Amino acid sequence: MRHTSPVLLRRLAIPIAALALIFFSARAHAQKPSRFEQSEQASLKKIAGEWVKLGDWCVAKKLGTEARLCADRAKAADATAKGLDKLVEKATDCEDAASDADRKEWEKKLASTGKTVAGCYDQLMLAGAKEKDAKVAERLDRYFLTALALAPSDSRWGVTLKVVAESAKKKDFDRVARITEGALALNPPEKTAAQLKTALDDVAADRVILKGVPTHPIKYFFSLPRGYKRAKDKKWPVLVCVDGAGSNFEGIAKGYKEKQGKLPFIIVSPCTFSNTNKIEGDMVEKYRKFYTDKVIEEGNGKRIDWDEEGVLAILKDLEANYDAENRVYVTGFSGGGNVTYMMVFKHPNLVNAAAPSCANFGAISYGSLKEQFTEEDRNFPVHLITGEKDPHRDFTFGDKSSPGIEPQTDWAEKLLKELGYPNYKRMMVPGMGHDTGYDHVIATFKPYLEGKKKRGDKLQ
Repeated sequence: MRHTSPVLLRRLAIPIAALALIFFSARAHAQKPSRFEQSEQASLKKIAGEWVKLGDWCVAKKLGTEARLCADRAKAADATAKGLDKLVEKATDCEDAASDADRKEWEKKLASTGKTVAGCYDQLMLAGAKEKDAKVAERLDRYFLTALALAPSDSRWGVTLKVVAESAKKKDFDRVARITEGALALNPPEKTAAQLKTALDDVAADRVILKGVPTHPIKYFFSLPRGYKRAKDKKWPVLVCVDGAGSNFEGIAKGYKEKQGKLPFIIVSPCTFSNTNKIEGDMVEKYRKFYTDKVIEEGNGKRIDWDEEGVLAILKDLEANYDAENRVYVTGFSGGGNVTYMMVFKHPNLVNAAAPSCANFGAISYGSLKEQFTEEDRNFPVHLITGEKDPHRDFTFGDKSSPGIEPQTDWAEKLLKELGYPNYKRMMVPGMGHDTGYDHVIATFKPYLEGKKKRGDKLQ
């Protein structure tokens, strides 16, 4: 039995899934909707109605998977849409037993509904063209990408390139990244894809931008080295830097950008969860800049595992799309040490060098991993950097029941020895407090990045 094309389902799912939060969560906190928001609400209700109508047809034709897809699309646009609850109920139990003729008809109806809905989004974008609020602008960009996904055409791809060019000219680099990434996820024509990638490269070579990956919700701050070019047989080093409890992911990325000089590494600062303390109060708002409440709940519930999955997804994407080396340089400050040590002990085969700075090492047992990796996997430099004046040196916030950075680094050093890591050293920096140690981290990695040392060469 034939089913709806997985490519088509993915094309619909990528941008539209984000719509669940773009209006209703914001509207719930608004006291009085603006004129545009009232128009927006009405348009989204109409869009939801189109999906409900198509979903009801699918139920009648026993297209269960397609009916549930329509219900999801309707809910994403307006969870209060008329008839949606009944559609969800019917679609849940609807089997996939349609005739081939009805499946062909579904493709036609889907295309027709897609054009209708895309037209509604076009009207929404026109209505909001003069809106100044940044959150509204982001919603409009999502509508733009959703319309592109539903009704791709040469003219829409042309408009996409024009929007990217105009945004770059206005120095709205966040929008350049947002539009290009969203468009690239929709499998554009080859020539268009090349132009979008070039636009994104140009922006990321001069500054730090926020990016994502198609296979995981994780976001990360990203910058390309000056002189970056895609070239046959050329691979680029990657520096993964993880911030601590303050979760200033952009700040640590910018710090390494300033210190980078001519060193040829791609900067990656993942927006992780295992680095911080309780996500409450102002910290919730900080994470909402990157994630939906649902993603925050998920990431907060399985912190190190979620971070691991996300970081590995980033590295895989960089290797595929940015000619990145298959091993990275990794550093973490304070709570960022949790991801750093995770990479050192769980994925040593993916690490060129590590330099945790004033880093936490949680009570995670990596002792059973020794037999999973070869001596070659573990033969890379690990520089443990701590500060003489660190206020958390012996105890965390002075709490004698909470071991500080030095005892945690003792545990990490002990495990390095037990697992047979041959090339590590420890340095307490005179006068340094609780610090990222930018200069010391760069000094550790520099001879390897410049090719003066190889991965297995000893630290000085």
